[in-house]
Amino acid sequence: MAITPYAPDPTREAMAYHEAGHVVHASLLKLRASRVSIVPEYGGPDELDSYGHALFPRFPAWARRGRASPGRVQLLVQRYIGMIAAGGIAETHYAGDSEGGWARARSDRERMYDLAGLVCRASDEADAYVAWLVVRTRHVVTGEISWRIIEAVATALLHHGTLSGRAIRRTIAGAYEAIWREAEVNVAASVTAAPSD
Repeated sequence: MAITPYAPDPTREAMAYHEAGHVVHASLLKLRASRVSIVPEYGGPDELDSYGHALFPRFPAWARRGRASPGRVQLLVQRYIGMIAAGGIAETHYAGDSEGGWARARSDRERMYDLAGLVCRASDEADAYVAWLVVRTRHVVTGEISWRIIEAVATALLHHGTLSGRAIRRTIAGAYEAIWREAEVNVAASVTAAPSD
């Protein structure tokens, strides 16, 4: 029996959560992804380039050249590091593995430290800065509402393999709508069940 590219696969599922983490957290930070995919990319025969990827706006060149106030650059760096960190955090949360997602996301770690270098003067400062942003991001990513939206995007990725920017936005909006409807039902049920005076 041939295995289709969309057959259940633990690595593929972990990648779906990884990429969904990037995309959902980015949407919270107003950084729109134009595409996300968990279809492996090969640089040549038997040469795997990546298990998946998400396309976002590039970090602005003007911020790298010092053409903005330090405070503005720092806020931008925090948004991008959070967006990058969210992938490994979502993957490890899904897998119940404290380090697995980070071990496979070496390029994500390198990008976070590259960005931290724009606002930190020493490596120990960059370590502490990135660690702080990872903790902040973990609290958002693993929160109940964010996690349910990440699950919805991961499910869509597992079903389709690749999502356009429009499909990402529709999936996120649909997940928010489902959460809102569920909350309305719960409120109505609690009001109905409340004892009358």
